[in-house]
Amino acid sequence: IGLGDVLADYADAGGGVVLAMFSFGSGWNLQGRIMDEYASFIPGPTSYMMKNLGAFDPNHPIMEGITSISEFYSAAVTLVNNGELVASFDDGTPFVAVSPDVKVASLNGYVGDYRQFQGDMIALFHNAVNFVAGGAQVIPQSYNLWKASSPSGPFSILHSQPGTDQPRYVDAPVPN
Repeated sequence: IGLGDVLADYADAGGGVVLAMFSFGSGWNLQGRIMDEYASFIPGPTSYMMKNLGAFDPNHPIMEGITSISEFYSAAVTLVNNGELVASFDDGTPFVAVSPDVKVASLNGYVGDYRQFQGDMIALFHNAVNFVAGGAQVIPQSYNLWKASSPSGPFSILHSQPGTDQPRYVDAPVPN
């Protein structure tokens, strides 16, 4: 409960939060005020089966450049807290939603260890972080997604994502 309350306090103070799949999977799910007030999904049973990107809003900034995603980890979530649905899986399960009140994005997918996804999942998380950070887009030449077996390491690269030269991006600092 404590972490969920701290994240809600952070969102209340203007900070951006991206919640990922294991925040919503039963038995793993996050608790506290972030879930009660700002998360766009009610936690549900964890699903370990491949799902594909279904219907989505191609004009939403989180979906910019996203064309295909297949994901193994998801949860049977339900939309709550007036969450604005941005994307669903092909079976209708909510995939991406945002809070209308604070900078909180809920993504029913996982980019952590084992890499059980295909397609544009890392770009989706990148876009979500930029969205909750206030909209300025910083696209480096490339950036790395790291993993560790413990908080102190050792660390190893899970994925290296190339940057982009898309002209609609603005190379500007993202405010905290």
